[in-house]
Amino acid sequence: MLPHRGEFGYASAKRHAYNYLSLLKSEAGVEFTYGIFTNLYGEADRFDVAHGHVIPSLIAKAHASKKDGVLEVWGDGFALRDFLNSEDAAQAVVLCLKSDTPDLVNISSGVAVSIREVAETVARIAGIQNVVFQTDMPVGIPRRVVDNSRLRAIGFVPRVGLSNGLLTTYEWYTENLAEARK
Repeated sequence: MLPHRGEFGYASAKRHAYNYLSLLKSEAGVEFTYGIFTNLYGEADRFDVAHGHVIPSLIAKAHASKKDGVLEVWGDGFALRDFLNSEDAAQAVVLCLKSDTPDLVNISSGVAVSIREVAETVARIAGIQNVVFQTDMPVGIPRRVVDNSRLRAIGFVPRVGLSNGLLTTYEWYTENLAEARK
């Protein structure tokens, strides 16, 4: 099955890297663990409203929208995603390095969260009362939540809850606005 058209190049590159590692294992006995990351977010992210990932884009939009008091969000808000804070992602990588993990591991929270919940939480943190979902704008894949049972089997448990992670990321962004990548 081919990747979604909006992520074809990125997904193809991931598949190519995995296939190369698989070939090295079969031909030269190279052991590996290939981590596939979910939607990461956190401090020092790239807060690009036009082309960035969901959470950093919403944070930048919310900060810019504080004067108007309205946060506009693409889609209907019902799409589900699997978000993971960068601190938890780092913990997962270290755990994989220290463990006997299978070749392929999804590095994720394993929890489905709606874009609506994320947007409303970011708006609340930013002090914005009104979230408007632009239903005429693209939604993307309706559900992108992955199975992380292999990661959990080696003891991974995310430590950063979504609300707290959004709060600390928003605070970092507002404190580092001049230096934040856009």
